[in-house]
Amino acid sequence: MKDLYLTLLWLGVLGGGAAFCVLVRGKGLRTTYVRDLLHIGTGLWVFGLPFWEKPTAPVIMVCAAFLAVLSMPLLKNRVPALESFYSSVSDDEERWSGIVVYVFSFALFTALGFHLDRLFAAACAMGSLAVGDGLGGLLGSGLGRRRYRLPWAKEKSYLGSLAVAFGSLAAILIMACWFRYVADLPVAFRWGHFAASALLASAAEAFSPRASDNFFLPATVFLYLSLAL
Repeated sequence: MKDLYLTLLWLGVLGGGAAFCVLVRGKGLRTTYVRDLLHIGTGLWVFGLPFWEKPTAPVIMVCAAFLAVLSMPLLKNRVPALESFYSSVSDDEERWSGIVVYVFSFALFTALGFHLDRLFAAACAMGSLAVGDGLGGLLGSGLGRRRYRLPWAKEKSYLGSLAVAFGSLAAILIMACWFRYVADLPVAFRWGHFAASALLASAAEAFSPRASDNFFLPATVFLYLSLAL
């Protein structure tokens, strides 16, 4: 019964988040900022991970979300509400494929976290993606002046890369506190490993080909923490 309540809660959060994106885009907020806010807000998912009784419901939910965003380009012309959401977070600069990869990563690492008994590493990976990459995009695109670009990657700013590192570290520390003091799970504070994970997250975001950072960033954090802790 607890999982049913959690499922209904997250469906409500998902619907509210989509409506918020449409609303703020309609108020004139640029698509790239709407997308960054969605990026960060999606990180709320990881706070519920320790409280599921069984992995079935959360894994099915994120897999269904992945299939939904994968099929969105085919369905948006038939459903006005889907078209409104699609256009609020996707344009010529911010492509829909990045969201597809983002949701795929949440589905993958949610499943791996439960089935490999690496739920903390998975939460840190998804939290780093949501907060680190989201904050990096928000600050980098708005305030970053000094920029660099690798031949195979999207243009980055030094401020954005720094924000990815600090945002990822903040997400990992929050997850450590949440798992240990709220969920009452045995998580040790390994400051060196947490800092290394954040630096690796920033490096993965910088070196990844366009749109693939939404996979390589959490994959790097998940792999490192799974092996280190």
